[in-house]
Amino acid sequence: TIQPWMALSLLSLLCAPPVVATAGFTRKPLSGSIPRLNLQISRSSKSGYVSKRVPVRRSFGWSPETGSRLIRQRATETAVEPPSFDVVEKAKDFLEDGNGFYSALRPDKMDDEFVFRGPVIGPLNKKDYINTLSALAPYKAFPDINPNAFGWTVDPQNPFKVWFFVRTTGTHTEPWRLVSFAPPFEATNKKVALATESYSVTLSPEGKVKLLTVGYVADRFEGNANGYGAALGLLAGIGYGPLALVADAAGAVREANNYANDIGVDVPRTRSKGSETPAWYKSQHPRGV
Repeated sequence: TIQPWMALSLLSLLCAPPVVATAGFTRKPLSGSIPRLNLQISRSSKSGYVSKRVPVRRSFGWSPETGSRLIRQRATETAVEPPSFDVVEKAKDFLEDGNGFYSALRPDKMDDEFVFRGPVIGPLNKKDYINTLSALAPYKAFPDINPNAFGWTVDPQNPFKVWFFVRTTGTHTEPWRLVSFAPPFEATNKKVALATESYSVTLSPEGKVKLLTVGYVADRFEGNANGYGAALGLLAGIGYGPLALVADAAGAVREANNYANDIGVDVPRTRSKGSETPAWYKSQHPRGV
């Protein structure tokens, strides 16, 4: 019978870097261009052989400093021109005014090849994003909605991309209609606190928003929205957790949604047609299509 400790031992061997080991001696890395951790083996009367980590060897000309330098060099080589504007201020401006979730839409701030992507919803092109957010408009049902954004930082490999966190709060004081043919969710007056989410805004050289990513929860145990972010978090927070769960887990729901759009039923689209998704996004993010 295979015992748990046997499986763990086998897994540790399979996942370990290629090394030559002799009991009681330092495990030395094989020759190559990638630095390895030295693992020192010692004998313990209680638990057998125990591995002890020692600092990374600065071999083959590698060090954390040279690694960072190579990353900066790659970013410099791949970037066309550095932005002529403050990317953080541009991202903040879009979050505060024009994104359609926390405030009314401002299509003029979005690039013609704009793409929206979340864990469940997306990719959406500019037209579909405008249609979907015009229908959802959470800022109308939650008049005091606030992203409580923090941690703004520029991506070290892309000077046009800004990362930040949001911890959305709001009170459901107005009816919220998700689709035109169904009755709205009447105001519950519930205060919603979503989990912390990771967002990003990528800008074009002209300063327009080209890519918006939202809803990537950092800690699903926060808040009162069952660990969800974005629109699903608002649904869960006002008492419709099972609906958020279905929307999150069932791919069939998304396909039915897109089919309804294809035949002319007015439902907010959850994903743009592949043929209508900007080519740049399909090329740079093939797994996100």
